[in-house]
Amino acid sequence: MERTDLAVARPSGFRISPLRSRQVVGTGLVAVLLAAVLSRAAGAPEWLNSWLVASAALAFAGLLMVARRLTVATTDDAERYVFAARLALVVGLLGVLYQSRNPGFGLGVDRGLDAALVFLALTALCVLAGDSRRYDPFQWVALGCFAVVAGIFFYHGVPVAEGSVRSRHPVWWGVLAGTCLAVLPAYVSRDAYLWALSRLSAILIALAVPVYAVGEFSLYGLQIGFHGAYTIPIAEYEVRATRSLFVNRNGFALVVFAGFVASIAELYRSFDAKRRLPGLAIAVSAVLVAVNALGMAIAYGRALWVITPMALGVYAAYLAFGRRALPIAVAAGIAYLATGIAAVHSGVLELPDGTPTRMNRWYPAIEAVADQPSLLGEGLIAPGEFIADYHPTGSSGSPHNSYLSIWIRTGIVGGVAYLGLVGASLLRGAVRYREVDVGVLALAVGFAAHQLFDVYTVFQTGASSVVAALAIGMVLFGDRPLERARSAGPSTVPDR
Repeated sequence: MERTDLAVARPSGFRISPLRSRQVVGTGLVAVLLAAVLSRAAGAPEWLNSWLVASAALAFAGLLMVARRLTVATTDDAERYVFAARLALVVGLLGVLYQSRNPGFGLGVDRGLDAALVFLALTALCVLAGDSRRYDPFQWVALGCFAVVAGIFFYHGVPVAEGSVRSRHPVWWGVLAGTCLAVLPAYVSRDAYLWALSRLSAILIALAVPVYAVGEFSLYGLQIGFHGAYTIPIAEYEVRATRSLFVNRNGFALVVFAGFVASIAELYRSFDAKRRLPGLAIAVSAVLVAVNALGMAIAYGRALWVITPMALGVYAAYLAFGRRALPIAVAAGIAYLATGIAAVHSGVLELPDGTPTRMNRWYPAIEAVADQPSLLGEGLIAPGEFIADYHPTGSSGSPHNSYLSIWIRTGIVGGVAYLGLVGASLLRGAVRYREVDVGVLALAVGFAAHQLFDVYTVFQTGASSVVAALAIGMVLFGDRPLERARSAGPSTVPDR
């Protein structure tokens, strides 16, 4: 069941319209996502780092909790206690994040016990973010898988030297991942999420386009430039690819992909008669589709060749055949991906000479994992260090595969749990096809596939990780009911 963010009235008559609510909450989410972008941008300031991104996301979730409490009437005493517990957990975790800038967690206990307490608080917040009495099996599996992976990272962070930044990464990763997977989806509508993605992408594209006129340039210390080039088939015209604010074009391409899918979903919804959007809103949606399509071209992410048809295929199946086609579309997308990888691997599908693939990155990682199996993994290391001896050249290149990366760091237990987390979102979207948001499901399918080709698990703090975690979380928890207004009028449930 879809809901708006704050568009529920208290008896006093205070009310925020659904459109205004989407814009307000969406703008706040854009700010959080921009912090994630800037934290990994070329030339980013040192003070804008992982702990600040995690703090921004959690603080934003806390503000939305308070806003919902002020705008939603409830006579349930138990809900008041749960709200107090949620807010206390948010404040406590924000304090831990602030303290984690320096060695330790600020609890003044044994380091191992400190880590255990923070982990329990984080897990409790994820469970309490919604009404746990209404969770379905997919949601419980996802929460359990999240707790397993986060718990393993916390375990690996305990014995590291007090002054090491790596020892604090599990806290930053865990809080940000939990907030995006389970907390924010309870307070940010899926409309607002898609609204934010299309605007964020457009902003990054607008910053990148001037490089084609003035060349590479610096904006307040941030470096905006080119990264590689490609030739347009048939026309044989070479185009330089841009990375916008990112260190390389892959991160830019992935955010643009999310914005492109989100803008298509928004354009389709703008023609929905039930929404009665003004002509200006429809025009803005159309412009955003065009801008994001341009971004897809100038970013030139090769993995987008694979994931864009999968995502748009989900949406196309819905438009052509209705919601009953969604489970088939998800299964067909996975089959398409598996078949394509098998065809390239076996040589049945011959790519043009010089076309790079990720398989030469995957094979050494698979061999290393098979030769050195571990239940809980290697911990807080760069995956490339673990597989260096298995590369023909002895280099320590990234496996360019999020699933292999998480497997190396968290072992068999964590690797299986991570697959379970991503798989639970796709299964839930397919099984609950009657109420899942089609645009968000299309994004979740795309991100699940793209993680085969890049190394940005949801347990990190870059823009790719945050956007992917939110997509997975929106499918899992974006439709769970929270406090219900006893005196509010009937809610608007768009047919999507």
